[in-house]
Amino acid sequence: VQRFLGRWRGTEASEAAMGKVTITATVEFDSESEIQLATELVKTIQAVTQNFTSSLRGGGAGGRSPPAEAGPVVIQTEEQMQNLVKGLGVVERHRSIVDSLHLTFEKQGDAGFQRFFDCLTDLVFSNDANVRPQSVSPFLQVVKLLKDEYYQQMRKAVTPKLLKLLTVKRAVDVDRHDVLHISEVFAVLVQIELVGMQGAATTIAMLLKKPENRAAAVTMLGKTISKCKKQLLALDSATLQQLKDAFDQVTESCFSYDVTYIRKSLD
Repeated sequence: VQRFLGRWRGTEASEAAMGKVTITATVEFDSESEIQLATELVKTIQAVTQNFTSSLRGGGAGGRSPPAEAGPVVIQTEEQMQNLVKGLGVVERHRSIVDSLHLTFEKQGDAGFQRFFDCLTDLVFSNDANVRPQSVSPFLQVVKLLKDEYYQQMRKAVTPKLLKLLTVKRAVDVDRHDVLHISEVFAVLVQIELVGMQGAATTIAMLLKKPENRAAAVTMLGKTISKCKKQLLALDSATLQQLKDAFDQVTESCFSYDVTYIRKSLD
C-alpha cells in the first residue's frame, strides 16, 4: 500500500461523526504488476467494509486496462464476514458476495461455513431492533444462490437454532412485538424453502397446543399465511386438518383478530 501513497493526487479526506474518515483518491499505475497488486488491495478492502466503491480505468502505455471489478476473495476473519453479511441488504451485491462465500467454503471447509452461518443468523435472528435489519428477506434470499451442498447444509443448521427461539416459554398474552420478528424470519425461511412447508405446518400445530408457545405459534401462522398462503393450502388434507384442529384450541380473547384472519384464510 505504501508504494501507492506517495503517488495519490487530488486526495481529499474528511472526518465525520464518531471518528469515521472518508478518503477520496486517484492513483496512477505504471506497470502490469502494480495493476495486479492494486486489484488484490481492492479485494481486501471490499472484504473489510461494505462502504467502499472503486473505479479502475485504463488508458496508459500499451492501452492496458485493469479489471472493472475485483473477483471473489477468501473471508479470513469474523469481522470481514460480518461486513460481508451486512452487504446482503443490497440485492445487487448478492452474486459477487456468493462467489466470495463459495471460495471461502472451498478453502476453509466447515470453519468457513460456520462463520458465515453464525454471522448471518446472529444478525437476522437478533431480538434487538437496533441490530437486526428492518427487512430480513434480502439477507435470507441469498441462500437460494448457494450451491446445493451449502444450501442443504444451511437447511440442516438453521432448524435447531430456529426452534430454540420459537419454543421459549412466554405468557399467552405476551406483547406480540416479542414474537413478531422471529415469526417474520420463520415465514421467510418457509418462503425460500429453507424450512419445508410440511415441517412448518407440523411445528406450528405442535406449538399451538402449548399455551406457553401459543403466542409465537399464532403469529408464525399468520405470517406464513401472509407470505406463503398458496403453498400452505396445497398441503395434503390430513396435514391441513391437523393444523386446523390445533388452531381450534386458540380461544383466548387476545387472539381475536388473528382467529378471524386465519380461519378465513384456511377455509
